[in-house]
Amino acid sequence: MKRLLRVITSFWHRYLVAQGLRRKSQHPQPTPLFLPSAIPIEELQQGCSQGLRRMALQAERVNQLSLQLEAAMAEMKAMATEVNRDWRALQFLTSPNKIPKNICHYQVREIPYIRRHRQGTFTLTSRPLDLFQAEREAASIAQTLRHRHRRKLKVAKG
Repeated sequence: MKRLLRVITSFWHRYLVAQGLRRKSQHPQPTPLFLPSAIPIEELQQGCSQGLRRMALQAERVNQLSLQLEAAMAEMKAMATEVNRDWRALQFLTSPNKIPKNICHYQVREIPYIRRHRQGTFTLTSRPLDLFQAEREAASIAQTLRHRHRRKLKVAKG
C-alpha cells in the first residue's frame, strides 16, 4: 500500500511539473496517512478491493488510449510522408539556395503505459515507440529479396 501511494504521489508530482504548477526541483510531499481506528478491517478491505478494481479498469483504459495514440501517431507520420514530397518541392522552387526541410520532425520515443504486477500494484511508466520500424522492416525485406534474386541469376547463368 505504501508503494502504491509513492507511485501515485510520484506520478502526480510529474503531472504538476508538466502542467507548470510545480518546479521540477520541488520534491513531492508525502501524503499523511490517516487511518481512523474506528473503521472495521472488513470495511477497509472492501474499500481496497473496490479501489483496486476501479484502478485496474482505469489502467486498461489508459493502455487502450495508449494504443490508440500510437496508431494515430503512425497515421500522422504516413500523412507527413505524403505531404513532405510536395512540401520539399515547393520549398526548393521558392528558395532554390536553401536545403529543403521536412514538414514534420519526430522526437517522441515513448508513450504512456500502466503495468500491473502480480501483487496487485501498478506502475505508471512508458513503453518505447518506434515510428520507423515499418520502414526498416521493409528495407530489410527488400534487401533479402534482392539477394535471393541475385543468387537465382547466378545459378541460372552457371
